[in-house]
Amino acid sequence: MREYRVIVFDDPEIVMALSGLRRKQGRPIPPGHVVKLEILQTPELGAALHIETDDGRKVVEKFDTREVAAGFVATLIERNVPMQATAPKTVSLIEGRWLALLVHPAEKKGSRRN
Repeated sequence: MREYRVIVFDDPEIVMALSGLRRKQGRPIPPGHVVKLEILQTPELGAALHIETDDGRKVVEKFDTREVAAGFVATLIERNVPMQATAPKTVSLIEGRWLALLVHPAEKKGSRRN
């Protein structure tokens, strides 16, 4: 038996995680406000922030699966949420609507897989 940890993010948390990631990367999203969060499913799971900039432009910032996972992990670290550092982590879509970080159980040395 294996137990997976599933951490579901709501829309404002996703926007915060993704904009925070870009800020940390030194590539902040343009000043303005996010008018739409889009969950992308093709060719891989990801997200897009539709932004109306302060000067009236419409900009779309896309994030692939790895960027979404990195943003989620960084947000959880900032909030002091305990998480096994060596455990594999993936992003999943729950019920067709919610993005979630799945924390897979780390393999224990000497354990058998059935």
